[in-house]
Amino acid sequence: MDQMISVITDEFGEPDFEKIATYLSSSDFEYVELRSVWIKNVFHLDEVDIGELKDILNDTGLKVSSISGGLMKTTWPGPSNEPEYQETMEDGSPIIEYQLRMADNCVRIADALGAPFIRAFGFHRMAIFEEEMWPDWLEAMQAIVEKAKARDKTIIIENEHGCTVSGVDSIEQAFKTLHSDHCKLLLDPGNLLAAQELYTDEIHERLKDYVGYVHVKDAIITSRDPWQTKWCIIGQGEVGWKGIIKRFIDDGYDSFWSVETHMGKENRWENTVKNLAELRDMFL
Repeated sequence: MDQMISVITDEFGEPDFEKIATYLSSSDFEYVELRSVWIKNVFHLDEVDIGELKDILNDTGLKVSSISGGLMKTTWPGPSNEPEYQETMEDGSPIIEYQLRMADNCVRIADALGAPFIRAFGFHRMAIFEEEMWPDWLEAMQAIVEKAKARDKTIIIENEHGCTVSGVDSIEQAFKTLHSDHCKLLLDPGNLLAAQELYTDEIHERLKDYVGYVHVKDAIITSRDPWQTKWCIIGQGEVGWKGIIKRFIDDGYDSFWSVETHMGKENRWENTVKNLAELRDMFL
């Protein structure tokens, strides 16, 4: 079975989306993941932007794997009896109201561009309120999943070490409540390593049934006390990609592997090209 390779396009560090699309098409890649286009968060693409994107995608034969703005990657609004936590977004909207409106935008854009997936996150972590945040997040996520379901889209929740859905225990906590074919895990083993969890056989067995999409980046451990990691070219780090890929292929995984280079501001084009080549070689 051919594996579906995608890439977050702004990882090339190039604002010219047509240049990126032309390169990918000429290199026989078929999919793109959209996070930022023309230095604009995908949340905020208007009808003119979408029309131009559709023209470029049609001309190059590329398809969109996911609409990947930072949906729900925000501060918990906090309990109603503590006004100091009642923050608002840049337009003055309450946080949850704004996120639900952005979810509507994401569904609209995914529909227009034919993308099956929409990325979301947990709230930013606040250790003092770790457990208190969960009910509000779950309620909002259930509403977002219903919005996606109505248009036959799937929400993919990324494990992010700076958010409430981060390590294996919190992933299980989320998906034991969010029971829906339209809500899956966007597994990022690199983020697990950053959260001090290596993707082992045991972790694979715990998470595999939730996974609907995989982000691919690699890292080396630079310090164990305190724990620190540094992103690197795929295959040169300690995430263990060959073993991860084998486990999923053996299980019949049939969704996307999407490159997220994440290696800083220098040599972004070259590093992303290398990562795509390394990932493709792992499937040979």
